[in-house]
Amino acid sequence: MADRQDERTVVALDVESPDHARNWQATGAELRKCPMAWSSEHGGHWVAARYKDIVRIVQDEENFKTGKTFDPATMHVEGGVSIPPMPIGRLVPAETDRPEWDGFRGLLNPHLGPKAAESYRQRAKGYCAALIDQVIERGAMDAVEDFTNPLTAMVTLDLLGFPLAEWHIFADPLHALTSLAKNDPAYLAAVAAAGVMDVRIDEEIARRRAHHQDDLIGHLVTAEIDGKPLAHADIHQMIVNVLAGGVDTTTALTSSVLVYLWQNPDQRRRLAKDRSLLPTAREEFIRYFSPLHGSVRTASETSVVDGQTVAPGERIYLFLAAANRDPEMFERPDEVLLDRVPNRHIGFSAGIHRCVGSFLARMMFEVMMEEILDRLPDYEVIEEGAKLYPSVSPVNGWVNIPITFPPGAKSGVPEPEWLRKKA
Repeated sequence: MADRQDERTVVALDVESPDHARNWQATGAELRKCPMAWSSEHGGHWVAARYKDIVRIVQDEENFKTGKTFDPATMHVEGGVSIPPMPIGRLVPAETDRPEWDGFRGLLNPHLGPKAAESYRQRAKGYCAALIDQVIERGAMDAVEDFTNPLTAMVTLDLLGFPLAEWHIFADPLHALTSLAKNDPAYLAAVAAAGVMDVRIDEEIARRRAHHQDDLIGHLVTAEIDGKPLAHADIHQMIVNVLAGGVDTTTALTSSVLVYLWQNPDQRRRLAKDRSLLPTAREEFIRYFSPLHGSVRTASETSVVDGQTVAPGERIYLFLAAANRDPEMFERPDEVLLDRVPNRHIGFSAGIHRCVGSFLARMMFEVMMEEILDRLPDYEVIEEGAKLYPSVSPVNGWVNIPITFPPGAKSGVPEPEWLRKKA
């Protein structure tokens, strides 16, 4: 796999390829054995796979940037947090740097912190119950399409202030954009589908300007940074950032855990019997599955990382999933230890760009797992029908997971109108 050239370990690693999606665990283990490697793919970039190297990079926001520029006329992209970069406007605040980042992040933190996330728990439970009611009598569903994907979308739309019946408009294109390689012909179709999402975002921004609502969009429309209102483009891209972070990563995590618990019935029984394990198990699942597979930084100055000289403008793929299996940091890293403590994983990244929605993600995961363990404790995965993402560069998850279970009774809660209609 590797070749030594000019003191660099050179690898032909395409983090978007199906081969990487199938073999990332072995690739990560090999890359951790050497200093940062240089990949010849996508114009050339570094790959950091060791825990200590990634933490050193993300904590040095002066020298390693996430800022992005995008020209829609030429589709030219510079910077950002993905390799190759997504041909869309910058995500705000994920693809901004200080001091601009501080203002944007400061606006989001109160709406996505621990107390704010907890305030949505009961509504999330109601959404879970309604979704399971849709399938429980027939004894079968697709765990992704019928449960994990719509639930995360509904909670995120609730937070923002969109009609819940529109969850398909947002969840479906985001699911496609994060699962497809950017050279896949289907990716362009997903970008086009996301155009409907952009239209709806602009419509809701305009509606808040005309009639204020007490939701996140309403807050952003009236907010100021340094005494100045936010630009429309920045409000739009902050909403996109919340949607992208809130929907697919938590969908990917919960989907992976459902498959794992089916394959490891002893662990499933243990978790079902002792729900006090759920918080520590949640962190272990985030470490082990690392749904946020990787992120990217661009060097602004010459820096040395683990003996390798990184020149200005060179990009570094932070292989978070590999770092979360680093034996220098984690005992028995390739095993799931439901009671692992401490667990200093970087499943949400680290540094100033640590996932702003991490508390909301944790809450949604807990609610979904409790609903499954309570109402579908004996589910079985139809493995021949389950399909992993063909590309895992930004997010590692599942396209489909068909499951069966003994048919049961509905919860008795009236079916909400927003679930009966598909926008």
